Amino acid sequence: KSMSEQIARVPQGLFAATFTPMHADRSVNYDVIRDYAMYLASSGVRGAFINGTTGECMSLSVKERMELARVWCEVTEGADIDVIVHVGHHCLDHSIEMAQHAKKIDADGVACVAPSYSKPATVEALVEYLKAVAQACAPLPFFYYHFPDLTNVRFSCYNVCS
Repeated sequence: KSMSEQIARVPQGLFAATFTPMHADRSVNYDVIRDYAMYLASSGVRGAFINGTTGECMSLSVKERMELARVWCEVTEGADIDVIVHVGHHCLDHSIEMAQHAKKIDADGVACVAPSYSKPATVEALVEYLKAVAQACAPLPFFYYHFPDLTNVRFSCYNVCS
């Protein structure tokens, strides 16, 4: 996608928070993702939100999350389904690495949850964290994944996004 296409297009429509298919040995089953994506598209779903909490994000390694994102973007190329990649992590460097990877593999957007282990003490600190991640994937659309019950970061979403 050209930079102007990435800037001009914000994903819209119904998105599914996808699960991560696993083998019995707890390894990721990448082989079924194409069928999963096509099933979603045929059901009227316009996008997949991958590596979120439904997708076992905190149980997967950074390597697994990046491979999962790559496979989703590969199998949906040319299909009528967008991919938003969640890159939230306790480590800012890992979030940045995954955001850069999402841009490289032509994801349609990036989302990030607040870090929940070393919690930001102020709204400004959270905004700085999110800004670093958003800059790593610019010009892709960036979404703040506000999930206070998971992160225990309870700043008003309005204040974070203002």
